[in-house]
Amino acid sequence: CARQFEEGDVQPWWHPPAGKGVRTRISDDLLWLPYTLCEYLETYWDETLLQKQVPYITSAPLGPQEHERYETPAVSERSGTVYEHAVAAITCVLNRGTGAHGLALMGTGDWNDGMDLVGAGGKGESVWLTWFLSHVLHRFAALCRRLGDDARAGEYQQKAKDLSHAANEAWDGAWFLRGYYDNGETLGSHQDLYCQIDSIAQSFGTLSPYADEEKVAQEVRAAAARLFHRDCGVVQLFDPPFEAGERDPGYIRGYLPGVRENGGQYTHGAVWLAMALLK
Repeated sequence: CARQFEEGDVQPWWHPPAGKGVRTRISDDLLWLPYTLCEYLETYWDETLLQKQVPYITSAPLGPQEHERYETPAVSERSGTVYEHAVAAITCVLNRGTGAHGLALMGTGDWNDGMDLVGAGGKGESVWLTWFLSHVLHRFAALCRRLGDDARAGEYQQKAKDLSHAANEAWDGAWFLRGYYDNGETLGSHQDLYCQIDSIAQSFGTLSPYADEEKVAQEVRAAAARLFHRDCGVVQLFDPPFEAGERDPGYIRGYLPGVRENGGQYTHGAVWLAMALLK
């Protein structure tokens, strides 16, 4: 909470002790606050945590041409409860709106921040982020209801359904797309030259109670068959990795094919696929 700006976005990373770090247009980082809060409170209910006051940080919002800024923000005079911080994060994401397909906007990268040019123009969409946002809204709605915040709970539950419907429609025939570029071209389709199937869009499809069960059963098996290499014990994030080509997803192409975010194994990404298969 102490690394959240007054507008609801957060620093993806920062350096102690001064807190110098980046302000970006990355689209997923702020949602991990309400996600983690739900995860904690569903295990250890502690209402006093929700009422704890924490100050925000403040700096000038990013300008129209700024994708990111490395800076030391100031500690704001404004504070909010932990619950209010989580609501501010969700509100910030919802206010960004959705794209032409009703999917959450990619920004300058979602969890895979190497895809920083897919949605840099403000129109690119992320299927993975849509599933994740729907999942967070569904769980946070239950928290709101437990606290008697019924109006917000109803709003979040409806938005979770709407987002899941949009993600269900992003179907490529055997798995879900990863998203759409700013120009409307697909990311994560079997017709694409690179990144024909991406694991995290499939993994998080299993987490939504509103996902199409038949599609989920099909896509998660397709991901395991295509991306799990039993012989070397590796689960790729996606395949094939990016190399050359007309579509530029961002700095992810600066990594060698199969290295790091560019189609290699990120272990928590691999664990998400294992979780999906278990479910």
